[in-house]
Amino acid sequence: MDALRLRRLLSRYHAFMCAAIFCVVLTSASGEAGIIDVGEVFVEDGTLVVAGSADGTRVNLDSPDGPYQGLIVANGFSTVAIPNFGAATAPVTGALIMSGRRATLGVDGPGGLGGRTVIGYNGNGTLVLSDGATVTPTGPSVGVLGWGGPAVAADTPVSPSHGTVVVSGSETQWTTGTLRIGLSGTAALTITDGGAVNANGNATAGFVLPSIIGTFSGASGAVTVAGHRSTLGVVDRLGVADGNPTRGNFGPATGVLNIVNGGFVTSAGATIGNFGPARGAVPAIGVANIDGRGSRWDLSGPAPLGFTRIPLDVGRSGNGTVNVTNGGHVVVDGWPGAVPGSMLNVGFQQASTGMVVVSGSGSRLDVQGPSDATQTELIDGVPLSRVVVGNVGYNGRGQLHILDNAQMTISGRDALTGAPAGFLNIGRNPGSEGNVVVNGMLRVATAIGIGTPADLPPTAAQPGGVGTLNVAKDGKVRTQEIRVGPDGTLTGDGSIIGNVVNAGGVIRPRGLAISGDFAQQAGVLLFDISGDGSAERRACSKPRPCIASPSRESLMTVTGAITIADGGAIAVRVAAAFATGTVLNVLESGRGDVLTVVVSGTKFLPIGTGVFERLLAAHPNLVQVAVVPELPTQLLFAGTIGAAARGAGRCC
Repeated sequence: MDALRLRRLLSRYHAFMCAAIFCVVLTSASGEAGIIDVGEVFVEDGTLVVAGSADGTRVNLDSPDGPYQGLIVANGFSTVAIPNFGAATAPVTGALIMSGRRATLGVDGPGGLGGRTVIGYNGNGTLVLSDGATVTPTGPSVGVLGWGGPAVAADTPVSPSHGTVVVSGSETQWTTGTLRIGLSGTAALTITDGGAVNANGNATAGFVLPSIIGTFSGASGAVTVAGHRSTLGVVDRLGVADGNPTRGNFGPATGVLNIVNGGFVTSAGATIGNFGPARGAVPAIGVANIDGRGSRWDLSGPAPLGFTRIPLDVGRSGNGTVNVTNGGHVVVDGWPGAVPGSMLNVGFQQASTGMVVVSGSGSRLDVQGPSDATQTELIDGVPLSRVVVGNVGYNGRGQLHILDNAQMTISGRDALTGAPAGFLNIGRNPGSEGNVVVNGMLRVATAIGIGTPADLPPTAAQPGGVGTLNVAKDGKVRTQEIRVGPDGTLTGDGSIIGNVVNAGGVIRPRGLAISGDFAQQAGVLLFDISGDGSAERRACSKPRPCIASPSRESLMTVTGAITIADGGAIAVRVAAAFATGTVLNVLESGRGDVLTVVVSGTKFLPIGTGVFERLLAAHPNLVQVAVVPELPTQLLFAGTIGAAARGAGRCC
């Protein structure tokens, strides 16, 4: 290599370090190169290859392979630009190690890196940046880890490539236009101890803007952001597992994002598990873990390319999981960029599955931003208001668990009135299925729909899917209204602060406390009563025996008014047959009026002279209570029944 060519390659360099780098590159298909403590390498237009195949290793200055110019660590193809798809090549191994505050790798000339920094190009490549080292392009670029594998050459036994990048230490930084961590190969990116990676959106032509972990069917990628001030910044959307099958269905794409021990990630929305049967692919599998106090993921505006909102899609068309644990925090925020309608979808498209778990004291998931209920748009073929909204089961299947004192809020501001606005749909659209368990705190500014869309007015509501909300013991739900649709179920033994309307579903309390009004417009208020356990007998006026429990624990309490319309029924379902003549106190109002029933064969017959008894006597299959005026109102069961004969469950 003559001096003129070296000058073209290296505009500024440390002579000793340059010699160390290129001797290894030019003489071996496996090697390491180091820019230690101090050193500057500038590549002008051409390609710098660190470890290449035996017949293709080179430093290409004139860039005949234009699309592939840039930095390539471990190049397993015989040429840089035109890989031979018809023949497999042996993997090669290479590493570039940079350490020290003045260790920099800059790539100058048109297009900066020529568009690409490739770590593991049909080979095994490693880039290590530490102690203040930096890699910065001057123009459009893309960073690719693990490029090549079965999806590149479907008919040949090409081994998956692998790329590893470690960025560690304060002021250590890698900047690129966009990222692909596992582009049909396998890859791992680790950011620790205050290191930073910035995907600034200045992307090379031919690459779509989103950064993706696990791209194309059969690929896998993992990103870990660990430690205080360790950051990953992504302009546009971040995809975790995107199993695009355009190069063939080679199995699921897998992606993992770990934000731990105070790590910080920003992106304009995210999709977790994209591409699946609904889009002609093997389901992609994506997982995001946000663990530990100070660990945070901010998803904020402006809206990403192709989206009108800030989305967090967990199971977009594949399988997605998000775990927020031990004080971690996730925020979906439309306020930056003033994007109305921030949106959490868990189980978005048909055949997708999504799971979100928020667990542990201090753990939070917040969906917020401006809302505009006057606007409606088609999202995956279904009308959805431009409001701040969470959908657990939109067109797919979704689960949301808020556990162990964790918190979730869905709260925005109406763009016209300034009033609080936020909605949660559980099983929003026909064919969907949603399940929510609350053993922490769930706050929804406006309304929750179970098996019915809450973001649309009841008069305009479309049919819903199947939804269940279980407010478990120690769980609290605060909202203005919960509406239960025909295939919806509300159950549990926790607390609800707000009004509850049964519009055709099932409300099955197990100790549910409602601080608000209760309206039974249609459907069933179902009391499940167990015949197991012991109870205290007490003497009653003959000839009827009476059984009561010392605890008299309530199945449901309501502090507001109760309205039961013509289409609403109160049903009692027992787990074991009661002896004929057993007397049960089932409902009790605030003024002491008790619905007392006696078992007669397979039926429950009302006794007594109270308003409940009179109504049930007149309507043995339908209880119609206009208003119970006294507050608070309790609906309770007198306790477990002893000496009950065991048998099949029965319902009156």
